[in-house]
Amino acid sequence: MIPIHILTANGPLPVPPPAADGNGASETPQGICYVLAKNGVYKQVSNAFYTAQVKVDGIGHLEEAKESVAVHVPKLPIELLRQVEAFFAAAYEAFQSEAVVVLLVNPVTRQWRIDVPKQEVRSGSLHVTYDPASVAPQDGFEPFGTIHSHAGATAFHSSTDDHDEVCSDGLHITIGNLDQPVRSYAARWMICGHAYGAKLEAVVETPPLPASDPAWLGKISQAYVPQDTSLLPPEEPWGPPYDPRLADDPDIPPELEAEYDEFMYDAHERFKSIVARR
Repeated sequence: MIPIHILTANGPLPVPPPAADGNGASETPQGICYVLAKNGVYKQVSNAFYTAQVKVDGIGHLEEAKESVAVHVPKLPIELLRQVEAFFAAAYEAFQSEAVVVLLVNPVTRQWRIDVPKQEVRSGSLHVTYDPASVAPQDGFEPFGTIHSHAGATAFHSSTDDHDEVCSDGLHITIGNLDQPVRSYAARWMICGHAYGAKLEAVVETPPLPASDPAWLGKISQAYVPQDTSLLPPEEPWGPPYDPRLADDPDIPPELEAEYDEFMYDAHERFKSIVARR
């Protein structure tokens, strides 16, 4: 078995001695190990001819793994999202700026909570500065994401958002167009420093639609369509096919008649398609 060493501090690397059999003779492979470092995986070899450490894409004798993420928290209640949106609208009206709230979740009770940290904003700016230390875990609730606004701009994940959220695991939602009655939204999960885009309906819990009035449904009737298509009346094309002889024009020179007929045919076909769409 080839050993794997984890490099946890700066200093000399652990150079393995050549492997030996029962008689003291070196075996093949001799002195091979892998080193897991901050900047990648390295293969380290030491034998009678050389000692080397080279960077590799992976450890050859291991099985491949796939990236996966499973979030164990419930969807965010829409009531909380609307409450936050109302706060952002009030902040935009007062300061013409962004604002931010911190999301907290209790993994035992599976409940969400909102906390508003102390923050500094600038009018017209698309960035808000807040103190994470002003949000303290309480009653089993731990920070797990943020919601922030983009003032009058469209909701998207900016490079500034990437910088702010890369070390903040959890759900991150952006609300934009606060100067409009209809806002825009962008959502994603930030897990282990990796961003995973998500649709708003996948992360926010919305109440079901109210029951429909059966009387309204009774106003609809379905047209009878026979299963045998041969019973359907044949479709009749609009208008007769174009006949170039109908477009004879004494003002058209004979050398241009063919080009004129082609032009009129194309115009006729385009007009037929327009009428069919109507």
